[in-house]
Amino acid sequence: MNADKKLCIECPFGQPTGITHSDTWYCNNPKNFRDFVLLRDGATMLQAVNWCPHADRFKSAESYQCCAVSSAHLTPEDVQTLTIAAGKRGMIMERSTGFFIKMYEEPETIDDYGLMAGATALLHAAHEAGYRMVEFDCDAPLVDDFPIYDW
Repeated sequence: MNADKKLCIECPFGQPTGITHSDTWYCNNPKNFRDFVLLRDGATMLQAVNWCPHADRFKSAESYQCCAVSSAHLTPEDVQTLTIAAGKRGMIMERSTGFFIKMYEEPETIDDYGLMAGATALLHAAHEAGYRMVEFDCDAPLVDDFPIYDW
């Protein structure tokens, strides 16, 4: 842990035995206060995983899982289709490194995206695995058993 990232905050553990508010917290992500590591006396490490002071505000918010897969699973035709659709459909967003595709609960709507068979099959597989968004990104990993296109 880098001393430059030191951030003293209130203890999210509510002062359980052995932890006081005078302990120093080091934060990996000071923007949303997640994934804290407590370094005590330079030796003992305790971790408060996924503690966030804003969590209660979003209890009623919709949430879903996203997986990142390589954009090499897209054909040039898929990229063209997604580029055009990104400007017209709210479920598709283009980025400099790929695309985000949000999927409805109904899996049959995936066929409406107009993608080639390989990308459509990958989206269906992601949907069956419980994901409701897929990020196609040039730096994301390849997924076994799905076509790869070198373009």
